[in-house]
Amino acid sequence: MTETDYLDENEQMSGRKRTTRQPIVCGTDFSATASDAVDIAAAMARRLETKLVLVHVDQLLGALVSNPLLLEAAILQRRGDLDDEAQRLRDLRTNVEKKFLSGSAFDELVKAATKVKGRLIVLGAVGHGLAQRLLLGSVLSVLLRLRRFQRWWSVLAVGLPRGFGVSIR
Repeated sequence: MTETDYLDENEQMSGRKRTTRQPIVCGTDFSATASDAVDIAAAMARRLETKLVLVHVDQLLGALVSNPLLLEAAILQRRGDLDDEAQRLRDLRTNVEKKFLSGSAFDELVKAATKVKGRLIVLGAVGHGLAQRLLLGSVLSVLLRLRRFQRWWSVLAVGLPRGFGVSIR
């Protein structure tokens, strides 16, 4: 008897129906660390029998507007990367919804998580040095700061370097 059969049998005996769980949202920039985060998020989504919303936010598209051919090539490349990643996860039996967005990575990721009512946001931690984090910030550090005020999602950071701080809130 599989775990799913056991759950179905218990639900039938108790008269309860399985509730739909809130999706897991995972941002990716296709880096090695982001790939690790995607794999962990996908495993969690399969285990929890919920949807994984895979989000790529391309922040550089606005800079390429002056060259339409370059812009189109960049969009096609990134869309292809996202399609390939989503298909790889589907081959592993992950329920995946993909979103290709343009703008501020932080803003678009938060909008996507809010729109789908995501409960968990999973990101790879790049581990920039202190100076770069202070000057540029990072999507992860801003999310962790915002998390103090927005209690409807949790944040899981994958691949944090030593000494970075708290990875889950």
